[in-house]
Amino acid sequence: MTVLRAPLLLGLFLLLNAAQSSADPPATLPADGWWIRYFVTTKYLGSDDAITMKRTYSLVGTASENGQKCRWVEMKSVETVNGKERIDVLKFLVPEKALLENDKPLDNLIRAWRKIDDAEIEEQKFNQPLGAGGFVGSADFLWGRDVVIFPGPQRKSNAVRENRVVEYQQGRLDIAEGHAAKHLAERRAITVDQKQRISFEFIFWNHKSVALGFAAAKTRAEFHIDDVLRSAADSEWLAEDFGTGAKTSLPEAN
Repeated sequence: MTVLRAPLLLGLFLLLNAAQSSADPPATLPADGWWIRYFVTTKYLGSDDAITMKRTYSLVGTASENGQKCRWVEMKSVETVNGKERIDVLKFLVPEKALLENDKPLDNLIRAWRKIDDAEIEEQKFNQPLGAGGFVGSADFLWGRDVVIFPGPQRKSNAVRENRVVEYQQGRLDIAEGHAAKHLAERRAITVDQKQRISFEFIFWNHKSVALGFAAAKTRAEFHIDDVLRSAADSEWLAEDFGTGAKTSLPEAN
């Protein structure tokens, strides 16, 4: 009985290990110039109106900081507000290892820049005292949910038995199953004694053709104050196109 059971258990172990490996995020990031553009549709709790946006992520440079290999990531959001197109560009420098391995890579942020429409480029400061300029919260609290396209935030995910077909500009992707994960960010407000929490649950569908990011995703963001839900938003993300050759929109910001 024991002799017969051993090969069976070994086979089961190898099968489970292979299934886990096939879901693992990639071990490396693509070369600079990689980009992916999404069409995002969002509905807020209590409203039937949908808001649409185009969001492009690009890898636009490599730098060495404190002996670490770091990557410049650019996030460009384009949406129509009151009949006028609004363009918001964020540029982050983050250690590559954090993007690959950390569930909160922006906790390791080196620096960041932002430009909205025709305004001046501004360096983004986080964890600042009240009145000192910049944000009182962390980079992860403000933007952590926006970098879940990277392998680090996707590592602690569970398989979801739901297939997805994605039609994009270059063809069609048929994906057998998705994966579900969650990002949680908290802070204590400075002006009042309250705990603020943003929970971000996402189901994503990866495909080997997409070197970075998911082919599609469903997300839900909830904002709580002292454990009371104050707002929520559900979004659908679909890859429109992806490729190489991206250049930074903010070449002077380094």
